[in-house]
Amino acid sequence: MKYYIASPFKLILIGSTSLIAGCQGNCEDGVAIYRPQSCSIIVQYAKLDSRMFVLKGRNPITGKEDEYHDDANWNIRFKKFIDIGDTVIKRKNEMMFYIHKKDTTLAFPYDCQGKIYQ
Repeated sequence: MKYYIASPFKLILIGSTSLIAGCQGNCEDGVAIYRPQSCSIIVQYAKLDSRMFVLKGRNPITGKEDEYHDDANWNIRFKKFIDIGDTVIKRKNEMMFYIHKKDTTLAFPYDCQGKIYQ
């Protein structure tokens, strides 16, 4: 199963909307992209360079191979904390991304222009 946060077309559309709206952008567009997404992966591979974000591994519930892609902005805040062996979770309809390490759980809410979205 693969999860994609945003297609290049959506990124262009969102980027264009942001340019038209000025510096403030549209946080609701980001919420609309991320809210329906979900993943649960024990990370076996992580490509975290530049803006592209790819995680591959096993779903801890099903045991099946799984993959998560993000080419938008939210991951910039937390991708540096993801290591091989961590379990990452993003629940559908929640605006929180979790990184479970051996002894710690990190939680990253969706924050846009200083507003935290639930």
